[in-house]
Amino acid sequence: MMRGSSWFVMIAVAGVLLIGTSVAFGDSGIKKTHEMKVEVFDGRGTLDPPVNDQCEGAIDVSAGFSGVASTAEALDDYDPGSGGCTGFQAAGPDIAYLVDLAPGYRVIATMDPVSYFDASLYMVTDCGDVVGTCVVGDDSGNPESITYCSEEGGIYYIICDGYAAGSWGDFYFDVLVEPCPTAQNNGTCGEAIEVFDGSSIDGTTVGSINDYDSGACTCCGSTGADVVYYVQLAAHEQVAASIDGNFDTVLYIVTDCDDIWNTCCAGDDIWGSGESVTCCSDEGGLYYIIVDGWNEQEGDFTLDIAVGPCESQDCDFPPHDTCDEAITFCGDVNIFCNDTTTGATNDYDPGYGGCTGYGAEGPDVVYRIVLLPGGSLYASMDGAFDASLYLVTDCDDVPGSCVVGSDSAYGFEEISWASVDGGIFYLIADGYAYYSYGEFLLTINIIGGGPSAVEETTWSGVKAMYR
Repeated sequence: MMRGSSWFVMIAVAGVLLIGTSVAFGDSGIKKTHEMKVEVFDGRGTLDPPVNDQCEGAIDVSAGFSGVASTAEALDDYDPGSGGCTGFQAAGPDIAYLVDLAPGYRVIATMDPVSYFDASLYMVTDCGDVVGTCVVGDDSGNPESITYCSEEGGIYYIICDGYAAGSWGDFYFDVLVEPCPTAQNNGTCGEAIEVFDGSSIDGTTVGSINDYDSGACTCCGSTGADVVYYVQLAAHEQVAASIDGNFDTVLYIVTDCDDIWNTCCAGDDIWGSGESVTCCSDEGGLYYIIVDGWNEQEGDFTLDIAVGPCESQDCDFPPHDTCDEAITFCGDVNIFCNDTTTGATNDYDPGYGGCTGYGAEGPDVVYRIVLLPGGSLYASMDGAFDASLYLVTDCDDVPGSCVVGSDSAYGFEEISWASVDGGIFYLIADGYAYYSYGEFLLTINIIGGGPSAVEETTWSGVKAMYR
């Protein structure tokens, strides 16, 4: 057959039928021309692939772009491969765009389907080796977004693709080219920036490196660049952090950056961005908030911080209506949970003029405290009734053995006790009158707590939870 000859041909290959009236034959074989139509067997019928169906015809968006594009007429030319830069295959039709970046410039691209299909977005330097030259990609859930800063500059190809063969359609496509942001100086915990209640930080992980991996702290680990913030919490204070970024963010809070897996207080990694974490501190201390990226992703974000009292949970104790049933705490503990005297009976009363100054005729519950010599106890109860709180050594002689008590204010009572000789004490949460009962917030802090109690009245589950 002569070079340059034109023939009517029909070529069927892998479910695609090429139909044309103008086919050029040369040294490299058959080349389809712009007149050629493509018949595909995926429900789309006869297609006329767009000019940017392949990288050879990629549309230049170096000056930026914002508009609607479509893969409805395109073919499946490229695939980053499972486990590649997007984490998944891309077997759908795809189209290509070109961006020529100057050194120190970055591209931010977003692909948001008009009507739902599972989109995939990635950027490569060589369309003949998509898997090997992909520099960034996203298939975390629509919309897909990528950010890439090029230190050396060069030509890059942005591929708009779909996860499966049937993943195609119209989509909003936005491209922004701008100078790379100045790298933040808080890339490690040693360089962490302090945040406070109400802080709202506009930051970036671009220019940082991957110092930390969330591991089991989140579902999938994190291999992107990361930056770090820290907050100082008091006992029973919590920090809530939320993030919104233009990349697939990962957010987690730890107390030791050298042991993230074992000191993780909270972590979150959803599809895309929008993570939210809350960490409650029993004892107070320094907590590190790490902003990271999934699958080597990086970009810009807004981080919002709120600090306040911990949101308490129910204590979920077994019955502890009397000293014989008392919940026992050994060792150093920090208790902060909701307990109740509802359903309990009136077993104890410090008496008028005793350690609280008043009688206590309400239902009561009991906690057994073991202190070493020099050990100390702080306890409080905060409820919507006239509470009474006192500490005794002998439940058969409450008025005579009460060492400290409080009935000074409606609803909130607190006591502190330092034991010179140590021993076993009974903390009784009570009410002033027979109708003084209900739910209350219980706080117990013990420093210098003793080992297991002599009597077998401990509840091992509680000890294990709060030691």
